[in-house]
Amino acid sequence: MRKTFFIAAAMLFLTCTAAFADSVTYTVSGAGKKFDLSFTEPSTLNSLDTFAPLTITATGKTIGDAEITFFDDSDSDGGLFDVTFTNKKGVTKIISFIGPQLFSGDGPFVLSTGVFTIGGGAIFKNGNPGKSFLGGDATVTGTSTSMPEPASLLMLGLGLAGVLGLRKKQVA
Repeated sequence: MRKTFFIAAAMLFLTCTAAFADSVTYTVSGAGKKFDLSFTEPSTLNSLDTFAPLTITATGKTIGDAEITFFDDSDSDGGLFDVTFTNKKGVTKIISFIGPQLFSGDGPFVLSTGVFTIGGGAIFKNGNPGKSFLGGDATVTGTSTSMPEPASLLMLGLGLAGVLGLRKKQVA
């Protein structure tokens, strides 16, 4: 029994992946006047093209596997990001936001926090241009959140299990 426990503990420890200690939640408000949205990314990215759950406030729905693509404001893309997702009807939507660059570095990329003004944007449905919007009062707010690392929690759990195992052995 003890050998099985130690093998299982070693397997859990070895399969833990490295985690980012912090994350940044971006909330878009006032864009298009019909919806707000938010998503959370690790504070440091290896790629500017990622996937994250997306929450659309107007509908209160969370869309899994939304593609988030951050852009460099020094190129023709104009900064900020695109959000790409497919709705229940199978329609692929891309919401493009134009504004300042939200990261620093050339890789890994460090996401910025604060309030950023949206200069404008557009919504595309199945690759066809749809509505466009001016920035005006629309903003992106980046909020940093600290998260515990899974490896640390695993070590704490294994330590507590070991203490309980010793205690049980002493009682018997």
